[in-house]
Amino acid sequence: MKLRPLRLAPALLTAACLGGSAQPATPTSADTAGPISSRTDISQLADQPLDTVPTTPVTPRFVLEHRSALHGKRVTVKGTVVRVVGAGNAQSPGSGGVTPVPGANPQPRIFLVESPAKADDTYELLVLLREGDGGFAVGQAVEIEGVVETGPAAVILRRHYGP
Repeated sequence: MKLRPLRLAPALLTAACLGGSAQPATPTSADTAGPISSRTDISQLADQPLDTVPTTPVTPRFVLEHRSALHGKRVTVKGTVVRVVGAGNAQSPGSGGVTPVPGANPQPRIFLVESPAKADDTYELLVLLREGDGGFAVGQAVEIEGVVETGPAAVILRRHYGP
């Protein structure tokens, strides 16, 4: 059997692979379940340095374009939800609501863009959530605090809970 390389969205893989104690250390099928629209190779995006970590909310694009400087840092990201995935369900624009993903039970996640008018999956940021952390809807404007995790193929914001 010949194996093909798995190509994942840039905003999908890293946090699932770099996670804390409750997260898997390597990707599983659950980490990659659900629809993926972002197909940009992040190595083609700018990766600019920063003198200091921003203390005000930043955009998903800002996070992606400063990914190395923000790796391991806590930031607040302001954006619009373009997709909600969790508990084996996916919700995306034009799907008519929730579309089941058979056999999948992914970690809950949302995908953010800067604004609906600038919905560009090149700068779509994946935010990993805890089980039961729901209440997000496509089109909803949010501000979420989390820790940026980066790797050669992806950038993820792992939502921060607590102080």
